[in-house]
Amino acid sequence: MPKMKKTKRHAVFLLLLALAVCLKLVFSKNETSVPTVATKPTPGVSEPPTPAPRVEISATTKPALQLQAAVSVAVSPTREITPQPTAEPVIKNRNKVLCEHIISGETRYEFNGQIRLINKGSEPIYGWSVEWRYPDGSTLFDSAEVALAGNNPYRGEYLDSNAEIAPGKTVTFYFSGIKGGESSPININVTGDFCI
Repeated sequence: MPKMKKTKRHAVFLLLLALAVCLKLVFSKNETSVPTVATKPTPGVSEPPTPAPRVEISATTKPALQLQAAVSVAVSPTREITPQPTAEPVIKNRNKVLCEHIISGETRYEFNGQIRLINKGSEPIYGWSVEWRYPDGSTLFDSAEVALAGNNPYRGEYLDSNAEIAPGKTVTFYFSGIKGGESSPININVTGDFCI
């Protein structure tokens, strides 16, 4: 009877030892691999939004538009230049020439005349032209020492041989015409750039 009781105790001890070993193995396994538990969202409760990452732009990474704007500000605007009026050339001896219309001869229907240009200034005149008109309708049909143009009014211009009028000198040209009335035309006004 005592021998049987001793064997029973031994068997219980072995059983407890095996159980302890099994429990130790189970707990050691749970510590090394802890399962991840997914959290379910609570109904009716919204999760706070995740803030966007803040990006800081340094001075070296500014957009190209800012650089272009800075360049545009640095450049001064173009100034509009108003053209200045061109000064007229100065003509020496202006209004220094005495211009005279003279009747040198006549017939019943025709007349002969001349225009004298006398330089009253102190410097020579290079190139000249004069104009005149006959109020009575007289007409010219011939001329000499002048380039004659027009038909009442008439225009006389210099030739190469008499283009210059020296100080105190006279240039004369001649013409013939038909009377517009019973007498030759007189008191005819001769005009030009240099005429007094």
